[in-house]
Amino acid sequence: VHVSFNDTIVIGTAMNNTSVRVRAPLTVNGTALILRVSTDGGSTFSDSHAIFYVRELPVISAIVPFHGPANGRNNITLSGSGFASSPSPLCKCGQELVLPVFVQPDEVVCNAPRNDVGHKSIDVAFSNDGIDWTNSLSYSYFPAIDVIDIFPSSL
Repeated sequence: VHVSFNDTIVIGTAMNNTSVRVRAPLTVNGTALILRVSTDGGSTFSDSHAIFYVRELPVISAIVPFHGPANGRNNITLSGSGFASSPSPLCKCGQELVLPVFVQPDEVVCNAPRNDVGHKSIDVAFSNDGIDWTNSLSYSYFPAIDVIDIFPSSL
C-alpha cells in the first residue's frame, strides 16, 4: 500500500480492509497534509482523502501543585509546550484518564482523581489525542486531614 502525504509517497502496511499503518514524512509543525491511498503500487491514488495535522509532541516541564489530598478533586496545572486545543485531549493520572481544561499552548489543568490508598505518588502525563503521551511527572497524595476540634474556639 502506498500513501501520498501532499505528494510525498511512502509505503505503508495494510492492517485490514479499512486501516493502513504508515510513518508520516518529516515536516514542519502545524502543517496540514492531505493523505491519499494507492493499492496498485502507487500508479493511481484515491480521489477521496483525509487531512493529517502535524503537531509537536507535548512536553510537561512542571506540575503545580506537586502534591494534594487523598480525596482528590483539586486542580493540577501542567506547564510545558505543545498542548493543543484538540477534540480528544486527556490527562493520565496514574491509571485514571481525566479530561483536561486547555488554558493555552503551554498550560493545561487536570483534576486530580481520588486516591483511597492514602499516601502515595502517581505519574501524571498528557496527550493531545489519547494515543501519544508526554513524559510524566510525579504527583504525591497525602492523607486527608479531618479537623476534630479547635482551641480556643474564638479570640
